[in-house]
Amino acid sequence: MAEKGIFALRTAADLFGKLERDLQRVKDNPADSYAAFDFFVTAFHLKEWKLQKRPFKPELLQSDKATWEVCRQLANGSKHFEVYDTYSSVKRTKLADAAFQGDAFQPNAFQVGHLVVRLEAEPARHLGTSSIRVDVLAEKLVGFWRSRL
Repeated sequence: MAEKGIFALRTAADLFGKLERDLQRVKDNPADSYAAFDFFVTAFHLKEWKLQKRPFKPELLQSDKATWEVCRQLANGSKHFEVYDTYSSVKRTKLADAAFQGDAFQPNAFQVGHLVVRLEAEPARHLGTSSIRVDVLAEKLVGFWRSRL
Protein backbone atom coordinates (compact mmCIF):
# COMPACT_ATOMS: atom_id res chain seq x y z
CA MET A 1 0.00 0.00 0.00
CA ALA A 2 1.30 3.43 -0.92
CA GLU A 3 2.02 5.96 1.80
CA LYS A 4 -0.43 8.82 2.25
CA GLY A 5 0.75 12.34 1.68
CA ILE A 6 3.73 13.76 -0.15
CA PHE A 7 7.30 14.14 1.13
CA ALA A 8 7.13 15.38 4.75
CA LEU A 9 3.44 16.30 4.43
CA ARG A 10 1.60 13.23 5.76
CA THR A 11 -1.19 14.52 8.01
CA ALA A 12 -3.62 17.41 8.28
CA ALA A 13 -1.37 18.81 11.05
CA ASP A 14 1.59 18.75 8.65
CA LEU A 15 -0.40 20.60 6.01
CA PHE A 16 -1.54 23.11 8.65
CA GLY A 17 2.16 23.71 9.39
CA LYS A 18 2.63 24.50 5.69
CA LEU A 19 -0.36 26.85 5.89
CA GLU A 20 1.27 28.71 8.79
CA ARG A 21 4.49 29.05 6.77
CA ASP A 22 2.49 30.32 3.79
CA LEU A 23 0.80 32.84 6.11
CA GLN A 24 4.22 34.09 7.20
CA ARG A 25 5.23 34.52 3.54
CA VAL A 26 2.03 36.52 2.93
CA LYS A 27 2.72 38.69 5.99
CA ASP A 28 6.40 39.17 5.06
CA ASN A 29 5.41 40.40 1.60
CA PRO A 30 1.70 41.29 1.32
CA ALA A 31 2.16 42.00 -2.42
CA ASP A 32 3.44 38.48 -3.23
CA SER A 33 0.94 36.79 -5.57
CA TYR A 34 2.86 33.48 -5.40
CA ALA A 35 2.57 33.35 -1.61
CA ALA A 36 -1.14 34.25 -1.80
CA PHE A 37 -1.77 31.52 -4.38
CA ASP A 38 0.03 28.92 -2.25
CA PHE A 39 -1.83 30.06 0.86
CA PHE A 40 -5.37 29.90 -0.56
CA VAL A 41 -4.89 26.58 -2.35
CA THR A 42 -3.48 25.04 0.85
CA ALA A 43 -6.16 26.61 3.09
CA PHE A 44 -9.01 25.35 0.92
CA HIS A 45 -7.67 21.86 0.28
CA LEU A 46 -6.77 21.25 3.92
CA LYS A 47 -10.38 20.12 4.31
CA GLU A 48 -9.59 17.06 2.19
CA TRP A 49 -6.67 16.13 4.43
CA LYS A 50 -8.57 16.72 7.65
CA LEU A 51 -11.63 14.64 6.97
CA GLN A 52 -10.40 12.37 4.16
CA LYS A 53 -13.55 10.34 3.32
CA ARG A 54 -16.14 12.28 5.29
CA PRO A 55 -17.77 15.44 3.90
CA PHE A 56 -16.50 18.75 5.26
CA LYS A 57 -19.61 20.40 6.74
CA PRO A 58 -18.69 22.24 9.94
CA GLU A 59 -21.15 24.49 11.74
CA LEU A 60 -20.19 27.99 10.64
CA LEU A 61 -21.09 31.52 11.62
CA GLN A 62 -22.14 33.71 8.68
CA SER A 63 -18.77 35.51 8.72
CA ASP A 64 -16.98 32.12 8.62
CA LYS A 65 -19.19 31.03 5.71
CA ALA A 66 -18.28 34.21 3.83
CA THR A 67 -14.57 33.79 4.60
CA TRP A 68 -14.71 30.15 3.51
CA GLU A 69 -16.55 30.97 0.26
CA VAL A 70 -13.99 33.66 -0.63
CA CYS A 71 -11.20 31.16 0.08
CA ARG A 72 -12.91 28.54 -2.12
CA GLN A 73 -13.27 30.97 -4.97
CA LEU A 74 -9.68 32.21 -4.74
CA ALA A 75 -8.26 28.68 -4.48
CA ASN A 76 -10.25 27.07 -7.26
CA GLY A 77 -10.46 30.13 -9.45
CA SER A 78 -6.73 30.77 -9.32
CA LYS A 79 -5.98 27.21 -10.41
CA HIS A 80 -8.15 27.78 -13.48
CA PHE A 81 -6.98 31.36 -14.19
CA GLU A 82 -10.46 32.73 -13.52
CA VAL A 83 -11.34 33.87 -10.00
CA TYR A 84 -14.83 35.06 -10.86
CA ASP A 85 -17.70 32.62 -11.41
CA THR A 86 -21.49 32.54 -11.55
CA TYR A 87 -21.86 32.35 -7.75
CA SER A 88 -19.22 34.92 -7.14
CA SER A 89 -18.09 36.16 -3.75
CA VAL A 90 -15.10 37.94 -5.24
CA LYS A 91 -15.65 41.01 -7.40
CA ARG A 92 -11.96 41.35 -8.31
CA THR A 93 -8.44 41.06 -7.00
CA LYS A 94 -5.77 43.73 -7.25
CA LEU A 95 -2.45 45.07 -6.01
CA ALA A 96 -3.12 48.26 -4.04
CA ASP A 97 -1.17 51.22 -2.67
CA ALA A 98 2.20 50.45 -4.21
CA ALA A 99 4.56 53.41 -4.00
CA PHE A 100 7.51 51.34 -5.26
CA GLN A 101 7.97 48.48 -7.71
CA GLY A 102 7.40 45.28 -5.69
CA ASP A 103 10.25 43.19 -7.09
CA ALA A 104 12.78 46.03 -7.00
CA PHE A 105 12.77 46.65 -3.23
CA GLN A 106 12.69 44.66 -0.04
CA PRO A 107 8.96 44.46 0.82
CA ASN A 108 9.36 45.23 4.51
CA ALA A 109 11.58 48.25 3.85
CA PHE A 110 9.49 50.15 1.30
CA GLN A 111 5.83 50.58 0.54
CA VAL A 112 5.47 48.00 -2.24
CA GLY A 113 1.74 47.56 -1.74
CA HIS A 114 -0.53 44.72 -0.74
CA LEU A 115 -2.98 42.36 -2.38
CA VAL A 116 -6.67 43.14 -1.97
CA VAL A 117 -9.83 41.15 -2.63
CA ARG A 118 -12.90 43.22 -3.55
CA LEU A 119 -16.03 41.45 -2.34
CA GLU A 120 -19.51 41.09 -3.75
CA ALA A 121 -22.43 42.37 -1.65
CA GLU A 122 -23.29 39.25 0.39
CA PRO A 123 -19.79 38.37 1.68
CA ALA A 124 -19.07 42.09 2.13
CA ARG A 125 -22.10 42.36 4.41
CA HIS A 126 -21.06 39.35 6.51
CA LEU A 127 -17.41 40.42 6.72
CA GLY A 128 -18.27 44.08 7.32
CA THR A 129 -16.17 45.42 4.45
CA SER A 130 -16.31 45.76 0.67
CA SER A 131 -12.66 44.79 0.32
CA ILE A 132 -10.20 42.86 2.42
CA ARG A 133 -6.43 42.70 2.41
CA VAL A 134 -5.10 39.24 1.60
CA ASP A 135 -2.95 39.17 4.76
CA VAL A 136 -6.03 39.92 6.92
CA LEU A 137 -8.09 37.24 5.14
CA ALA A 138 -5.21 34.78 5.53
CA GLU A 139 -5.08 35.43 9.29
CA LYS A 140 -8.83 34.71 9.51
CA LEU A 141 -8.39 31.42 7.66
CA VAL A 142 -5.51 30.27 9.87
CA GLY A 143 -7.71 31.03 12.90
CA PHE A 144 -10.54 29.08 11.27
CA TRP A 145 -8.31 26.02 10.83
CA ARG A 146 -6.55 26.37 14.19
CA SER A 147 -9.91 26.03 15.95
CA ARG A 148 -10.81 22.92 13.93
CA LEU A 149 -7.63 20.82 14.03
